[in-house]
Amino acid sequence: IDAPEWWGRYQPVDHQRIEGPLGSEAELRELCAAAHAQGLAVIVDVVLNHMAKGCPHYETLQYPRFGPEHFHPRAAVDYNDVRSIREGWIGHGPDLPDLKTTHPHVRSEAVRYLQLLRDCGADGFRFDAVKHIEPAFFDAVLAGLPASVFRYGEYILQPGHRALLDDYLRTMKLMDFGLHQALG
Repeated sequence: IDAPEWWGRYQPVDHQRIEGPLGSEAELRELCAAAHAQGLAVIVDVVLNHMAKGCPHYETLQYPRFGPEHFHPRAAVDYNDVRSIREGWIGHGPDLPDLKTTHPHVRSEAVRYLQLLRDCGADGFRFDAVKHIEPAFFDAVLAGLPASVFRYGEYILQPGHRALLDDYLRTMKLMDFGLHQALG
């Protein structure tokens, strides 16, 4: 969405259109080419768990490429329940429509989106909120990527959930927020 706040970048509207406050598809291609010319790799931050609240598609769940059948029912996340973590709507409402990442269409759209980003020149991906997506999604969606594509996930560890990390480590490296947990 076109929001000046940082969190606006984490609310996608269309996974097949690169356009927003940070630039267009053409500009991403230019950035990747310029980075590669300097010997730099480009890691793209990717949101595959949910869609945007601040857009006309929100109320009907009729997003480009997704309809109501591609979303979990609206429910807040209970961080003590793994199923709820993976199927609940994140946010303060809860307000970010949670994609049903077990759905074959949702998975195929994720593969298409990652391929679009690769075609633009992306060398790797940082996946947002991986704990909100079942590990089998990443097993399926990342299976076709070359081994040279760097991938890591953002995973804010919940107390008592350390064992869950291993299932994600099959397909990516993980980044936790240890300081956040220690201060909490």
